[in-house]
Amino acid sequence: MSKKDIFGDEIVENNKTTFEEFLQKSSDLKSHKMGQRVNGKILSISKDTVLVDIGSHVDGVMSKLEIIKDTGELLFEVGQSIDCVIKKISPDSILLRYEGSKIGFSEDADLEDAFDYETPIEGKVLEEVKGGFRVMLPGSVKAFCPVSQIDFRVTEPKDYIGQKFEFIIIQYAQGGRNVVVSRRRALDAQKVQIESEFLKQTKPEQLLGAEVIRLEKFGAFVKLEDWGLEGLIPLSELAWNRIRHPDEVVQIGAKIQVMFLGSQEDDSGRLKLSFSLKKAGADGDPWAMASLKFAVGTVILGTVEKKEAFGLFVSLQPQGGVTGLLPKSMWKDSLEFKDFENKKRGDPLTVVIKEINYEAKKILLGIPGDQDEPVYQEGLKSKSLGTFADLFNKNNSKKK
Repeated sequence: MSKKDIFGDEIVENNKTTFEEFLQKSSDLKSHKMGQRVNGKILSISKDTVLVDIGSHVDGVMSKLEIIKDTGELLFEVGQSIDCVIKKISPDSILLRYEGSKIGFSEDADLEDAFDYETPIEGKVLEEVKGGFRVMLPGSVKAFCPVSQIDFRVTEPKDYIGQKFEFIIIQYAQGGRNVVVSRRRALDAQKVQIESEFLKQTKPEQLLGAEVIRLEKFGAFVKLEDWGLEGLIPLSELAWNRIRHPDEVVQIGAKIQVMFLGSQEDDSGRLKLSFSLKKAGADGDPWAMASLKFAVGTVILGTVEKKEAFGLFVSLQPQGGVTGLLPKSMWKDSLEFKDFENKKRGDPLTVVIKEINYEAKKILLGIPGDQDEPVYQEGLKSKSLGTFADLFNKNNSKKK
């Protein structure tokens, strides 16, 4: 019984492929490539073609001439298995060739199909030439790959010589002349699939293994061990204490554990992954425990972390993370003025905590033994001495 709409007209059933079936077909097509050997089962043999099940939602098709003997008899029957080679991939079918076929075929035609459908095809890098590399494709066709298209970044061109990779043909002329290929285009397609799976399986704050591959002033680039994807650890996420350059914390080639912070796309649509090294540490934020370790009036042996024109930044714990400022005004009239002026990174320095601002994560330091400054030591409790500006004004008024 036919279905009718509200107007009484018959509804024509839509036999279009569902979205799920479309995705499955797309996945099947991506899992195959030209030149790949497959084994299938013959489903049917018609007047001109042979339909072959190769284990995917897209059936393989080959010419009936491929399996006809010289006597006119068929080499195979329906239900038998057959070894084939993929000649061409299209959205609706996969063109096959019987591996033992005596029928000649054109390698050039295969390359043209690879160009038309942007199908990855294997090539071997023969040598380095001006501006790129010479690549040998199937059928002894030589192609040119620009150096910018062999990889995302190239440091040693000679490392690619003799290697086999998958390429995308980006320029093609009839007869196999002036063929230009790109490995980077093929890598981009693979990267998109890997990124999609990574985002499905990885949640923010998840810990991952990584290797440091490049250092810049703004952070360290790492490559994830299990995914091969690259991302950035911003300078602020390398350590809890202040640093000027990533090399103060990590070195190229170091194996580290990072925390995944999140991802975003840049203006060109490329996915940018962000990680944290400091948050992957077992101790977490050192400031979270600072109130239990430091109190106003506490005398501490610290380490000079950085010297500025206005004072010294002093690390207050061996593992770093909590840093205080000893202003130059605290020692400029001291008898030990030269000693403070000559302090450098890594030197030990005894200081006293003058003020702590936990919200701003700032600690004002002074020189122990300054009798004009009140010192408080009430267990683990901190007592405020006012703002930093108040302290500086107070010190300046005393000198007048």
